[in-house]
Amino acid sequence: MKADVNQNSIDPLEKFYEVLEYAWHTISAAYEVSSEVPDMEMLFACVELHDANKAAEQVVINILNEVMEDVGRFTPWYKLPARSFGLTTIRDTASSRITWVLAPEAIQKWHKVLEPLAGEIQYKSGLIHAMLLVGDLTNRKQPDESCVMAECKCSPSRVIRLKQNILSEIEIICNVCNQPYLPLGG
Repeated sequence: MKADVNQNSIDPLEKFYEVLEYAWHTISAAYEVSSEVPDMEMLFACVELHDANKAAEQVVINILNEVMEDVGRFTPWYKLPARSFGLTTIRDTASSRITWVLAPEAIQKWHKVLEPLAGEIQYKSGLIHAMLLVGDLTNRKQPDESCVMAECKCSPSRVIRLKQNILSEIEIICNVCNQPYLPLGG
């Protein structure tokens, strides 16, 4: 008798998704926000996977940023500063960049979210990295590779052939009439 392969297969990221959903729903419920879990690219923005604890903190920071944007107008959280959500800023002395970090009380408040999230990130960082890479590649906009004819204002005009994306990004000037090349007929 053949075993059904679909019933016996296990998704290696199932537990990770459960932990991520738990983090989202726990944090969003605390601030009276009810919306779907954001996409992986948003949750893992600026996340460095080599340090699982720091990665988990950054995911929580991203969740809190998303929650702050989704807080309802008639909740007590509306118009409160980021510190009320457990976020504070620091300046990186090397790059002079200002970044969000979890305040100490937020780390304590969300430890039940941070610990399992860090554990899943540590054990599945390779899979997470691959998912983010594939998502980035599929969402990346392909440049317009079509070619167009462009003419200058010379009489008779000089005509050149260019890729559309080049013509739209930079201005190409004719060395005779000193006028830009424009799409033929444009």
